[in-house]
Amino acid sequence: FSRLGLDEQAVAQAPDWNEELQVARDLPQGSLEERLQRDRALLQVNSAFVRAVMQGAETVIDGFVESANGNP
Repeated sequence: FSRLGLDEQAVAQAPDWNEELQVARDLPQGSLEERLQRDRALLQVNSAFVRAVMQGAETVIDGFVESANGNP
């Protein structure tokens, strides 16, 4: 486990959220079907990001994260 209380392997496999969001934003928007597909992709990226942030926050709140300055 890392200093942030996360599994090192899980951190190494974490997505690049900026890249994921940019790829979804760059999807074509010409037709209604393309706009719907783009919006679904944006929703999926955003939902996955929020889920990851919530897990990180829960880890901090549950006390599984070491203090950055070494104090309790």
